[in-house]
Amino acid sequence: MPSAQFFESILESLSAGIVTVDADGCIRYVDDTFCDAVNTGSETLRDADLFDALVPAHSRADAREAFRERLESDSSDPEDPSVDEQPIVIGGASAAGEGRSHLLVWESTVQSAKQRFVVGRLDGATSGALQSDAAADPYRALVENAPVPILVSDKTGHLRELNDKAEQLTGRSRSELIGEKITTLHPRDESDRYEELFERHLEVGGTLRYRPDGEQIHVVDADGDTVPVEISVAAVEAPDEAPTDETLIHGIFRDISDQVWYEQTLEELHENARDLVRAETDVEIAESIVETAVETINRDFVAVYLFDPDDERLHPIAHSDDVPEAFGDLLPLSLGESIIGEAYLTSESVRLADARTDECIQSSETPIRSVLVAPIDGFGAIVCGHTSVDEFEVTEQRLLELLSRNAEAVFARTEREQEMRRQRRELEAQTETLQQIEQLNADIREIVRIAITADTRAELEQKACELFSTTDPFTFAWVGSLSPERDELVPEAWAGQDQGYLDTDAFTLDETVAEPAVRTARTVETTVVQNTATDIQHQPWRRDAVRRGFRSAVAIPLQYQGVLYGVLTVFASERGAVSEWTTAVLEECGELLGCMMSMMEWEDAVLSEQGQKLDFEIRSQSCPLIRIALEHQCSVSFDGLHQKESGETTVFVRLLAGSAERVVQTAVESTGITSIRQLGDGGDHVLFQVTFSDPFIATILAKHGIRLQQIVGEDETNARIRVTTPSTMPVHRAVDIVAATYPDAELLAVKGPEDPPVVSEHSSEFVLDGLTDRQRETIELAYYGGYFESPKGLSGTELAAKMDISSSSFHNHLRAAQRHLLSSLFDDRAAGSGR
Repeated sequence: MPSAQFFESILESLSAGIVTVDADGCIRYVDDTFCDAVNTGSETLRDADLFDALVPAHSRADAREAFRERLESDSSDPEDPSVDEQPIVIGGASAAGEGRSHLLVWESTVQSAKQRFVVGRLDGATSGALQSDAAADPYRALVENAPVPILVSDKTGHLRELNDKAEQLTGRSRSELIGEKITTLHPRDESDRYEELFERHLEVGGTLRYRPDGEQIHVVDADGDTVPVEISVAAVEAPDEAPTDETLIHGIFRDISDQVWYEQTLEELHENARDLVRAETDVEIAESIVETAVETINRDFVAVYLFDPDDERLHPIAHSDDVPEAFGDLLPLSLGESIIGEAYLTSESVRLADARTDECIQSSETPIRSVLVAPIDGFGAIVCGHTSVDEFEVTEQRLLELLSRNAEAVFARTEREQEMRRQRRELEAQTETLQQIEQLNADIREIVRIAITADTRAELEQKACELFSTTDPFTFAWVGSLSPERDELVPEAWAGQDQGYLDTDAFTLDETVAEPAVRTARTVETTVVQNTATDIQHQPWRRDAVRRGFRSAVAIPLQYQGVLYGVLTVFASERGAVSEWTTAVLEECGELLGCMMSMMEWEDAVLSEQGQKLDFEIRSQSCPLIRIALEHQCSVSFDGLHQKESGETTVFVRLLAGSAERVVQTAVESTGITSIRQLGDGGDHVLFQVTFSDPFIATILAKHGIRLQQIVGEDETNARIRVTTPSTMPVHRAVDIVAATYPDAELLAVKGPEDPPVVSEHSSEFVLDGLTDRQRETIELAYYGGYFESPKGLSGTELAAKMDISSSSFHNHLRAAQRHLLSSLFDDRAAGSGR
């Protein structure tokens, strides 16, 4: 029978952090791992009181009490529920164990022939139940119940002794193995190699896991299954009292199946990481994660959720094939209402032993019992489930966490790559857009040049179409204006590859027609179409456009001061060709063209004869003259208008019906009127000179060549105005101009032009513009005041008084104005006769 020294040497090689304490609390055995942990030598610890040497003073009493309870326990099985495993703290500030603190767990009790011992183990060291079946010697009892398989052989390799763990490892009894060669424990077809390994191991000692050829060392159990092991050997000399000097070899065989599985799984995870790296989209990455978890970690019910910051929920992206049958379609999860969301928020893994009893789930219907969730920091989470309780170990959690870290790196990489691609596309688009903007800016300069040199509006429109139809990316441009009936858009000019597009009947201003130019004419807003093929079955104009190769379009209103003069529409041969910058530049061109068209129309109006007379009903009281007409229900006509360099406007107003005194009083109190002068009594028709500080209805209409003739206050709410349009202006344009200022205006009547004077009223402005403000005011006061009448209305002295100047100054200004007017008349005639 091996001696106590033999078994003690075996215990020394276990290195499991074990200490044996007798009933008095004295240390009788301690291994090297324990000594290293408490930083104290075995010589100091053996026979020392464990509690005085290692337990801090403040907890010694409680530690001794826990020790006594364990000592008096009848059970030697630490898994017995009646045994309350109460760990104690050793080390730390204790006298002999200064340094780190450790938890000491009372593992089991051992009864020898003479006394009872308690075996303790440092928490985290190899666990196992130490049971005694050889109470005659405490050392033998420890070896017999050691937590690892121990086999003893002689130098020839024949087995002499083994413990219970060795029987469990091999699946064979002690009686079967004693006397057998130790190589019988290994694969039979490799017995020679293991024989060589045994001999070499005796020479070098230590711990071996691999054979010299690099292959894992295995033990074959009674069922023929191979078990990976790690073997530590040591030679033990026979004690002095032994009958022979025989040397025995003892070996500790550790089953490392879990470790080998873990390492192999790690290797597979590293290999699968390369597959993850090759994935380019979130879906591909998620599917690769699921495949890896199923095939490598051998897990069922696997799903990957990714966080969507827009709706702040976790969305299922990929799952294993068994998920739909067990759960149906997976739904998005709120962050605060699921363990998956909790794992994502805290960036910590969650492992549930039983999902049915967990407060986060509390469902007796779920088929899943065990749950393991590993967060993918910043992106989502991986979740695994199992139908058995407490299925997931710490090792599986670590493997899943490793997989999640790999996934996190790949998601971060793809996110960076996607962001770089997006930035590259934006940069390319911006570069292209800048080139287009540069071209369009050049077009604007060209538009300005065209506007300056164009003699007619038709020429302006045609050159603008030719310019834009050759500007990349556009291929066709056209300008349309409203018909006199305002019920359709009429093409006025076009250029480029129209291919008969303007021949279609798509330009009626009907609410159901969505053609870009028509929509802009209807709304007076820019219309952008990035893809003409969208909804092509229901909109005929889109079919017409696609047939002609038009893939995108933009329609720009040509307007000035709220008046629409036409619509410019350009088509491109590529989808999405109209950027925001392009649209902004085209809108600027539209405003410029609208302004130019307004100026040309005004010039035509100045040079043309009088056109039609239009009567409107207006309810707005924004104009002070309209307010006066409504308040006093009077009628006024306009005989002249002059805008001074100071910005003020002077107009001669003749009161046709109403009280002059009340009109003057109301005008003085009105904002926007600087002054009002009454020029003589005039009988029934009193004449006033009124000066306005702000633009009013007459000045606004005059900008467009329309002359205000009369305002009639019909009642307290409705006023009627009469205007005269240039002969070149269509009625609908005049209606638009009036409505732009007075939206509630309603056209009442249209009258044809009367016999025009030899010189139009607008042409006379050219002559009057040569006068200074004071000269014009003087001659207009003289004319409207009856100075040139016979008999005279107002004398020069009276007119000078109204102007707050001396009589001589009045006459000087009057003669200067007469000289200018006569020079203009006779010089023009002389130039016309060729003299």
